Amino acid sequence: MTAVAPDWMADPDLGDHICQPVESTGEQLRWTARCVHAALARHRKVLVFTQTCSPSAMHAWLDDRVPGYAQAATAGQAEVTACEHVHLAGGRFDPERTMAAFGTAVAAAELAGYAGALVIVDMAWALRQVPGTERLLQYEAAANPVFADRRMAAICQYDRNLFDVATLTAACVAHPMTPGRSELRFHRTHDPRGMHLAGRVDDTNRAAFAALLDALADVPDDVTIDARELRSIDVTAGCLIAQCASARQGHRTEILADDVVARTLRMLGAQQLTPLTISVPVDETDRSAVRGPG
Repeated sequence: MTAVAPDWMADPDLGDHICQPVESTGEQLRWTARCVHAALARHRKVLVFTQTCSPSAMHAWLDDRVPGYAQAATAGQAEVTACEHVHLAGGRFDPERTMAAFGTAVAAAELAGYAGALVIVDMAWALRQVPGTERLLQYEAAANPVFADRRMAAICQYDRNLFDVATLTAACVAHPMTPGRSELRFHRTHDPRGMHLAGRVDDTNRAAFAALLDALADVPDDVTIDARELRSIDVTAGCLIAQCASARQGHRTEILADDVVARTLRMLGAQQLTPLTISVPVDETDRSAVRGPG
């Protein structure tokens, strides 16, 4: 029996990058309709990329089940595109080209006055035997920093009947959010420069977390990781934070954390890293930071 899905599955926030394993094409189509309905109600641009169904069949399905879909499609608010024209354009998968196409589409949506974009992708395209599909899992993880500006949300739909267990598990780990697993939300900050994190990090979303830290490691400036809403991290996640700070020699990394996360980092000796400062709020009502050693 399929577990009850969280509310964010049908109505994701901008910035959410979700892995959605499904049991059948029927389940996939029903979820697509629910998500499209919610996104249109929020005045978001909707981009559906289909592989198992033809674009015409997907249009007909959505028109029959989503109030106002026909008008949205006519107005350009909702689009359905075959994956072969984007992910597999030119007979190969190019991750950089694909992400650039999404970036262009989101910018166009904002220019048209939409409140961000929702992207829904039938990941069955990755089963095609074409060059580049072997980079699928690296692509899924590396895409995460793109969501840090909270301009779009994406739902990557993986049919359990098509993907082997190892690939599906790795795909889930490359996403910060998967129903039934730990949830990680994040967004880029500018003052101070860095990243805000909320939720939990463990072995169910670790590759996504690592990709976010990799992006911070390349910032040529001091950064602050605001982890005060990060309720727990496992030891491996703590090691990844320490490695990120260590790689940023010459630039300071500050971690704002609650006591649970700070204890994990100090247990690992992270405070001994010269460019890393661990700061803990005095209490839940006073967000001022107290410097930890280091």
